[in-house]
This record gives sequence, structure tokens and C-alpha cells, in this order.
Amino acid sequence: MGEFLLNARDNLKIAFKSVRFNWKQYSSFFAALFLIQCFFGMLTISSDLNTAITEDIIFDEYDYDIVLLDLSYSQTVFLQNDEIRVFASDHIYNIVRIVDHYHAADSSTTYDVYIDFIGPNMETDFKMFRKRYIPYLQQGMSSGQTIKYNYSEIYKLTSYKLGNLVSYVAFAAIMTVVSILLITSIYRIRVNHYKFQYGIYMAFGADFRQLCKTSFWEMMVVSLITFIPSQAFSTFIIWLIYRGEDFEFGYDPFALLKVFIINIIIVLVSVCFPMWRVSRNDVTNLIVTEDNSNLVVSPRRSFNFFKLDFPRKYELASMWRFRRYLSVMVLTAVGFSAVFVSGFYVSDLYAYCRDFSQPQFVATLATNSTYDDELIGDIAQIDGISQIAAYAEADALSYRSHILIESGSVLPSANMVSADDGFRATSDINCILADKSLIDALTSDLWNYKITGDPYEILSDDTAVIVTNYIGNKKVCNYKLGDTVKIGIFTGQKRAIDQNLTGSNRLRQELAYYNMDYVELKVCAIIDGMSTLDGAPVYLPKSVYRQFVHDDSAEVQTIDIYVDYSAELAKVKQTFDDIRAYTSLYNGRISIVDNHTSSNYKITKSMNYYALIIAISFLVLAISPLIWFFSQTLFVKKREKEFSVLIWLGTIKADIKRLSRQNGLILAGVSVAVCSLLSWGVISLIQLAVTRIPPALYGGIHSYYYGVRIPIIAMAVSVILSILCGYFSSMLPLSGFLKRFAETENNREYAGEE
Repeated sequence: MGEFLLNARDNLKIAFKSVRFNWKQYSSFFAALFLIQCFFGMLTISSDLNTAITEDIIFDEYDYDIVLLDLSYSQTVFLQNDEIRVFASDHIYNIVRIVDHYHAADSSTTYDVYIDFIGPNMETDFKMFRKRYIPYLQQGMSSGQTIKYNYSEIYKLTSYKLGNLVSYVAFAAIMTVVSILLITSIYRIRVNHYKFQYGIYMAFGADFRQLCKTSFWEMMVVSLITFIPSQAFSTFIIWLIYRGEDFEFGYDPFALLKVFIINIIIVLVSVCFPMWRVSRNDVTNLIVTEDNSNLVVSPRRSFNFFKLDFPRKYELASMWRFRRYLSVMVLTAVGFSAVFVSGFYVSDLYAYCRDFSQPQFVATLATNSTYDDELIGDIAQIDGISQIAAYAEADALSYRSHILIESGSVLPSANMVSADDGFRATSDINCILADKSLIDALTSDLWNYKITGDPYEILSDDTAVIVTNYIGNKKVCNYKLGDTVKIGIFTGQKRAIDQNLTGSNRLRQELAYYNMDYVELKVCAIIDGMSTLDGAPVYLPKSVYRQFVHDDSAEVQTIDIYVDYSAELAKVKQTFDDIRAYTSLYNGRISIVDNHTSSNYKITKSMNYYALIIAISFLVLAISPLIWFFSQTLFVKKREKEFSVLIWLGTIKADIKRLSRQNGLILAGVSVAVCSLLSWGVISLIQLAVTRIPPALYGGIHSYYYGVRIPIIAMAVSVILSILCGYFSSMLPLSGFLKRFAETENNREYAGEE
């Protein structure tokens, strides 16, 4: 790299002259680098904006760092007076507000204390607070009781920034690969058409290093010319995307430097590989083969072109000889169209995950005795709550259990263990106590799952069960209503199993060594569309669930509370206070956790990734016609001698046009087929990665199931573009040749008359 930058001024001057005198050869590179710089300009500007917007939202909506829940009067006074402070510098927090909750059962009052740490590093202050103040607050509390507290989103600001940085780096890495692929593809096309020129360079002593250095500086000249216009265009597009938000648009000049550094890396890597391939060729071969002969296959047996039907069979024979060249061109050009379609799929997937309903609050019941018949209904009536879902959950492995499924309901590809009497077994399930509120939530428009049958039947029929066809986000079953499943109830064991075993091997030993009672159930409903990465949910009647967990008093343990994402955060805060006020009647036996999903949604939506992905997808799509016309223009230019000979032998120009039309129609048809197959393949790979990778591996919290879906509009645009490019990239360059040929012949006739 140091050698490349040596004498930069002189190298730029030489490269500028080369680009200026051969600007037609570099026209495609101007367009390609403009698009690439737009990619990274938009990505970088939006990333900087998102960080600033996230800070604005969090600091506008949250005036506290943590809230301490259900403190006594003495504990509250202790915090108000900061009784362990010795020096003024020891004071590390301010109390923002105090909310009291009256408990009618024992006529007591508890207090929620909202605290704001005054130091620059909230995490450091909280560690000090937890070390110095929590032990004092803990004194006098009953055995087993602990101080309860919730964080505000300010506490997660660092993780938001880190997540934004990780997203930027990941997206930039992907786009860097795409950009290098683009420039490399165009450069290889150019090199293939100008072998003679590179052969001359090498004949005079140019090696890989010299070729690469010359190409690098020529591409740098092109990128410098397009850099400022591309960044101006990027800034304008991002401004349009963000103008609908009530946030101040800002621009960090440091973004220019980041984009420019990425630009240098792309240019350097992109020119090195084609030059390396050229430098390995024999100089004589390069000089002799000045066209695409390395991509042209000679027929295995000779045939007389003049006995073939012209132009159809003649052109088919020619295309067969050019099949390597055409295959490389079509795959490269159509590949970017497939990326465009995949980009729309990714944007839809992102919107699905962004809008997926998550509980704003989670109420956890301390014991089964906390539950009563009025609890769920009363919570549902609190103003601001849109839906609740109450349930209890137990995974099969923890209760040494499994489920038996009729073999006819299991797909052949399913990885299940064979059991007796024509059943297959799996322990990758989570058994759920089905409360009516949960069924209401599942059947509402909260998630829009695909539901077959009547889920409410489980509430009145103790032999009913609700299942899903998916396990691990992979379809493994094909249930029908009325199918039989058996829930295993552990009653003892014949001998110990090997605790080191996992998966199917462990389940085989359990089937052999466990004593099980099986409860036979009939499928009343099938629900698909939910994530099953952590196990397939099996919804059971209360009586069966109690048998499963060996607890005759088992009740609802968790209540997920949902609010409308469009609600103002002030309204959500009021709802939280109302829930706390109601649950205070249970004297601390119900804990409430605020997941801050409304603010998370507002932050995520403000990042405008959906519009950004679509905008970048259109930029990627613009690459496809660039490759079509650049490659075909050069290729038709190499065939001009062939067309000239055909005309001199008596072929009329209409036949030459039909020849080219034949070529264009075939390329259009092939490109449509390739585009469809590539799009489906790329989308399938994306879907496989998103649904099968545990979220913890990429820093996520929730897993989602999103099926393979082809975006119809994007696919239609891509197909139409492929047809037009395949056809007109053959016709337009030929029209230019015929015009130049006619002018040449006219000049010759005129010269003869003279």
C-alpha cells in the first residue's frame, strides 16, 4: 500500500490523462463507483443519525436511571436524606419523583422511588449505589425479601450505540463484498476485451505490481471524480427518508473520511485480482488473442455455417460457441437483480421483526396461591392495555418427559425417535397451561398466526391439545385435526440414564429406562408461524398440565401485558403506575417488570432501516443494466468484423438485425429463468440463516419465524428489467454498428467517385 501511495501526485496526473483520453472505456466504472459511494454514504450518514436520534428519544422520554419498587416509608426517608453521605462529593444520585401505593389489605403504603445518577458514568454510579446503599435498604426486610428495581432505557444507551455500530460494520462488510464483486466483474470484462493492450504492456516489462499500480491509480481518478457528487446525492436521499420524523437532520463531516477509506479498500482489492489473472498469462497468447477467445468454445466437429438457416440456426450455433462468455455475463448481471429481490425480502423480514408484538410488562406471580379468578380480568380492564396473555410453562426435559406423535403425522425428514405402536417421540417441546386470555391473544390480530381448527375447544375439553407443525423453526409434522398425540407423565425409572447424552441419544435411553404414563389427546387446533427455535409449544388443558408438572394446584404463573405501540410513552408510564397500584393489593406477591418495548419500537422505527434497505436495493438493481450494456457493447464491438463479412457476402441488414434480435430474445428468456432461480435460492438461504441461528449468537434477544416469500413487486421489476436488458443490450450496440458501417461505406463510395 505504501508503494502505491508513493509519488501520489505524479501517479494521479498520469492516471488522469489515461482516463481522460479513454473515458468511454471507463464510463461503466464511473457509474459503478458512483453507486458504490452512494451505498456507503447512505449507510454511514444514517448510522450517525441513528445514534443521535436514539440519544434524543431516550433522554426526552426518561428522566430517571432506575426505579426502586415497593420501598417502605423508612427506606424512602433514608434515600431522601442520603443518610450515609459524609462529604458533598459522596452524593451520587437525585430523586426524580416518588409514587406511593396504598395496600388496602393491611392498610400499608409502599413507595416507588425514581432515581437519577448525577455522575457521567451511570453504570459506575449504580455499582457504587448497589454496594453502599442496597445493604442499608435491605436491613429490616423479612427473610427472602430483596430490593426490587427496574432500569430505564438510559441504562441501555451504551448497548444501543454498540448495536448500531455492530449493524453498521456488518452491513458495511456485506456491501464491501458486493462492491468488490461488482468492480471485479466489470474489470474482468474490460480486461477480457483488451488483452492485446495488456499483452503489449507485459511485453515491455510490466509485471503484476506495475499493472496493479497503474490500474489502482486509474480507478482512484474515477472514484475521486464521482466522490463529491455521490455524497451529495446520498445526503439528499437520507434527508428525504428522515424528513418525516420530528428529529433534526445533522451531518458529521467525519462520514466523508469513513466512506473515502472504504472506497480506497474496494478499489485496491477490486483491481488486484483481475491484474493477477492477467499477469499469469503468457504474453504471446495475450497479443494473439485480443478478444474473448478464452470464453469461446470451438465446435467439436466442423460444420458449414452457410448451410445453416440464417439467422436463427446460425446465431444459435454462435451462441453455443459463446456459451462461457454469455454464462458469466448473465450470472453476474442477473445476480445483482436477485440481490435486489432479496433486499426487499430482507426489508419485509426486518419490518416483521420490528413490528412483532412483545409484552410491554410482565407480571410474575410469586406462588400459585397468588392467583385468583378476578386477577386476569381486572388487569385486562386497566386503561392503556390492549391485550394480555396469562400462562404457565414447563419444558419437557426438566420434567423428564416427551411427546408421542403418530408416525403418519410426522414428515420423513423429521429427526425423531421411533417409539412403540407406530408413534415417533420428541422431547423438544414446551408444555403450556392454556388460559382463556392466552387463547384470546393467539387468535387476535396481535401476531396473525396461521390457525387451523378451534383453539377454544381446549378450555372445555380435557382431551384436546393445540400443537404446531414446526420444531426448531423447521416443519417436521403435518398434523390434521383429530390426530392423536400422547403426553408422557414421568412416574419413575428402571435404571439411571447417561447424563452426558443429549438429543435423540438421550431420548432413546429415556424411552427404555423411564416408567411413563401417557395421556392421550386429540388435536383440536394447529397454530403455525410462531418461533419454535427453543422448542415447540404444546398447549394443554389445565388438568393435563397439572399431571405433567406433578402439581395438583398449578396455576397461571406469568401474565404478559401488551400495549399499543402507537401510544405515547407518557401514557405507557401511566399504565405502569396503574398496574402497580392494582397489584399492590397482593402485598408484593406479584412482581412487575417493564420491558420498555414501546420505547424500543420507537427507537427502532426511527432508524428507518426499512426505507434504507429498499433504497440500497434499488442502487444494487442499477448495477444489473450497467453490466448488461457494458459487456454487450464491448462484445458486439468484437463481432463487428464478423458482421461486416456477413454483409459483404450479401447478407441484408434486416437479417443482421434479426440475428441480434434472436440473440436478445434468448438472453431475455434465460435471464428470467436465472433471476427466478437465484432469487429463490438467495432468499431460502437468508430465511434458513435467520430462523435457525440462535439470537444469542448475533446479539439478539428473540427468535422469529419468517417463511420463504418472494416479494411479488420486486420480482416483477427484476424480471421486466432482465427482459429489457437482455433484449436491448443486444439490439442497441448492433444499431450503432450498422450506423457506423453505413457511414464507412458512404465515405468509400464518395472517395471512389472523387
